[in-house]
This record gives sequence, C-alpha cells and structure tokens, in this order.
Amino acid sequence: MAEAPGHFRLDKARDNTQAWRWRWDLTESMGRIIASAADFPDREAAERSIRWVKDNAANCEVLEPPDRSIGIA
Repeated sequence: MAEAPGHFRLDKARDNTQAWRWRWDLTESMGRIIASAADFPDREAAERSIRWVKDNAANCEVLEPPDRSIGIA
C-alpha cells in the first residue's frame, strides 16, 4: 500500500456501558496515524465525519499555539 496516499480505517469497540462506539484513524502511506476521531454512536456518523475531513481539511487554517509565557516570571 506504499503507493497509495493513505487510508481511513474504521473500527468499533464497546464503551463502559457495553454500547458499541465507532472510531476512525487516518493513516499516511508509511503507516503512521496522522489523525483520529472517536466516540461516534454509529457507522454512519463516523463515515459522515470522514467525508467532512475529505471535503474540508484542505481549507482549514493552521492556528498558532497560544502564548503560555504570559504571567511567567
């Protein structure tokens, strides 16, 4: 799969109430997970989230981290 740009992997697990919860990981071509989302109530919600990422990620801003040095002596 090294020639592919990466993939989304769907998975599910039981939560502490024994209900199924869905999640996905986005893995790049070298096998590293570069994004994850979890706690979807059903597969359809997880798939909608994947579609949102595919459609919108290129237009998302990169925000700088907040300045944490304020108030530090």
